[in-house]
Amino acid sequence: MSKVGDAGPLSGVRVIDISQGLSGPLASLLLAQEGAEVIKVEPPCGDYLRLWGGSTDRDGDCLFEAINANKYGITLDLTNPTDITKLYELLSTADILISDLSSSIEHEYGLSYNKVHKLCPNLIYASTRYCDIDELLPEDLGSELVVQALSESSCAGLGEQGARPCAMEQMLLRPSMLWRFAGGIIAALLARSHQGIGGQRLDVDQFTTLLVARGSAYASRTDPDQWIGLGSPFIQSSRIWMEGSR
Repeated sequence: MSKVGDAGPLSGVRVIDISQGLSGPLASLLLAQEGAEVIKVEPPCGDYLRLWGGSTDRDGDCLFEAINANKYGITLDLTNPTDITKLYELLSTADILISDLSSSIEHEYGLSYNKVHKLCPNLIYASTRYCDIDELLPEDLGSELVVQALSESSCAGLGEQGARPCAMEQMLLRPSMLWRFAGGIIAALLARSHQGIGGQRLDVDQFTTLLVARGSAYASRTDPDQWIGLGSPFIQSSRIWMEGSR
């Protein structure tokens, strides 16, 4: 992974990113592009995104390299107490921690917010998950497809009209959280700087993100519960434009 330069509005900000996949790494990429120093922490087996681009070589995936450009990279085994100690040493010098661990795994690894905040009171602890409502969806059972079904936000405009609803491909929803997640991190940085409130926890989950999108349907459609499939005026107009541009 290439190293970021010193220029940019976030120069001097250090980010420790222990997340995998898309949501967290995309947010830390945006921060790196604005000048933050980002340290990407991977498990010994590597981030699972390394295999998403079709590569069978964990050292050779272009998708992983693109999303984790401008970052430093290290390997830590968070199940190993010695490596957890090393992580805390990094956190003591950092401004932001980005994580996608469930709360049960956070406690298991010794990385609960209360413990981290006690040792690093100025650290912004940014978490991204499937759903933060345990009564609705226990976090250890969550998946993006389940969240889609619960929110109903992505099903109304997919598939053929009159046929069974379809789901978006798994993992496509995570980038949709990028702006809420990265924007929340920037807001927490500003609050720490201008209001002197120290570090705080930021939670952005996929379910809430999709409910916001679902809310736009309720505000703009006569019958927001009606599934319209490819009969959506927006999709139809897009089709006409695409066919006309061929």
